[in-house]
Amino acid sequence: AVSDFLRNKVIELGVPAHKVTRLHNFVSCAGVQPACEPGGYFLYLGRLERNKGIFTLLDAVAPLTEMPLVIAGDGSERAALAVAVEQRGLAHVRVVGFQRGQELEALVRGSICTVAPSEWYETFGLTLTESFVHGRPVVASAIGGMPEVVSDGTDGWLFPPGDVEALRERLR
Repeated sequence: AVSDFLRNKVIELGVPAHKVTRLHNFVSCAGVQPACEPGGYFLYLGRLERNKGIFTLLDAVAPLTEMPLVIAGDGSERAALAVAVEQRGLAHVRVVGFQRGQELEALVRGSICTVAPSEWYETFGLTLTESFVHGRPVVASAIGGMPEVVSDGTDGWLFPPGDVEALRERLR
C-alpha cells in the first residue's frame, strides 16, 4: 500500500495485517532545483472531477480576486467548470487544460502553492510530493492519505474536506 490510510483500508477488507506493507510513493529530485522566488497564483493540477473538490475550490477563491487561480487538468467536469468560471465572472481564474512535462513544471514553479481540495479518499496524492520537489507548499484536504504527506503548518496546510471557509482561510 502507498499509505497507512490505504494499508488500513485493505486490512479492514480482510487481508491479514502481516501481509500488507506500506511504502510511500516518491518522485525523483534528480536535476531539480527548487523554486526560490515567490509565486504569483494558486495552482490546482489534476483531474477535473466533482469529487476532487474543484467546485469547492471555486467557491473558496471567488472573493479572493487579488490572487489568481490556475486550474490545470482535464476530466468530465471541464466544460461545467469553464461555464461556472464564466457565469460567475471569475476573471482571476484560468482553466488551462491538461499539462505535462516542462509546461507543468513551470506552472508548479510559478505558483504560490498547489491546492488539493479532494472530497474523496486519496490514497497518497503524488501531486503533493511533486509540488514539494519544486519548492512549493500544498494546501490539501485532510482526507485519505494526504495528511501523511502534508505536515500541517510546516510544508503546507490541511483543511476539512468540502469546507469552503476553511479552504479560503488556508489560502489567505
